[in-house]
Amino acid sequence: MPRSRSHLKLTSPCSPKAVHKVISRFSPEKKQLVRSIGFGGLLELPLHRKVGHRFSLWLLTKVARDATRAQSAAAGKVAGIPFYPHDVSIVFGVPSGGRPVPKKDQVQGLVSDEAKATVRGALGLDEGDDSRLRILHAAKHVLKKRFRRGMAEKDRAAFKVAFVVFVVENLLAPREVDSISLDYFMALRRPDEIQTYDWSEYVIRVILDSACQVQAAFAQGRPVENLFGCILFLQVGRAIRPWFLLLGCRVFDD
Repeated sequence: MPRSRSHLKLTSPCSPKAVHKVISRFSPEKKQLVRSIGFGGLLELPLHRKVGHRFSLWLLTKVARDATRAQSAAAGKVAGIPFYPHDVSIVFGVPSGGRPVPKKDQVQGLVSDEAKATVRGALGLDEGDDSRLRILHAAKHVLKKRFRRGMAEKDRAAFKVAFVVFVVENLLAPREVDSISLDYFMALRRPDEIQTYDWSEYVIRVILDSACQVQAAFAQGRPVENLFGCILFLQVGRAIRPWFLLLGCRVFDD
């Protein structure tokens, strides 16, 4: 990592600590709903108090798209060592395979009113109330809501949508600091079909986009201040494919 950039204050919307704090308090009924949409592995997410941002930045400079894979498939390499959607599924226990989550360039300006209405309805938001802070606050409120007499069908559907929004934006695939990426909203139109989408592939796709942004900034001499995508996966992925050992890299403290 270039020394001239090593002093910069780096931030990231990827916060496994925020996710752990919420899901660790789920009731048995809520845990079962998480399992029903294929995200049960996240119930075992350990507490990560800190994710090294400088180390993540360094790793993102080493990421490249795997050109040997089909153009439609998301796969990457860290200095030649590959990682695939299946690796994400192993690390986080989220769905792999199935229908692809709609790509950003396919839905830009084309996210259906049905998808937006489903998410807003689940989170209790009004039309146009789409700031990142407001959406995540609303999602967290839905997830923490208590039900003394059990959850009605409407409550269960809202919980599923809120859960995916919360974990995507706080852990699996955050794209922005101030706003929410709408592309995956298309996969939330029908809450009972959430598990039929390839969320692991979506995680890889956003990591590759983030790496491209970082590398383009470095090539143009621009500073990098925000890191997007699941930077935690790049760090813990060594449990699946030990690229860190092969690279002989060291950890950078923030």
